[in-house]
Amino acid sequence: LYGPGEYLGYHAIILDGSHDNFANALSDCSVRLIPKEAFRKKLFGSRDLATYFIKLFASRATQEEEKLIEMAYDSVRKKVSNALLVFAAKQAPESDQCTLTLSRDELAAMAGTAKETLIRTLSDLKAEGVISVQGKSIEIPSLTKLSQIIH
Repeated sequence: LYGPGEYLGYHAIILDGSHDNFANALSDCSVRLIPKEAFRKKLFGSRDLATYFIKLFASRATQEEEKLIEMAYDSVRKKVSNALLVFAAKQAPESDQCTLTLSRDELAAMAGTAKETLIRTLSDLKAEGVISVQGKSIEIPSLTKLSQIIH
């Protein structure tokens, strides 16, 4: 998930490879394309910018490592709750409640689980009153309560 002001695809340019990922917008947004050569010239000509991207690489690597450990060892319930919290943090960073509108496929991919397993887990969370579901919308009345599941 990327938010305002974040970079997407920079690793392929820095590594001189091809960008093989894709993105879907969850809400209206605008995206700016920075030509490869212009980006590389600016990056390699500025120590501050290079340092910024080195830190970004390190941070992303740490996040990916944590995600792999989570996918390997955490319960499905914890994975789904964490995915909901990640989406909510991007959509409503200052709020304790949130309504998410996203496909079950997107959420299942983020949680690292099958769509059917995700739907069962959402049903369990709904039965417990942690979330409510209306079509594609998932309402989380208390992010604090949801976060207690992962701790």
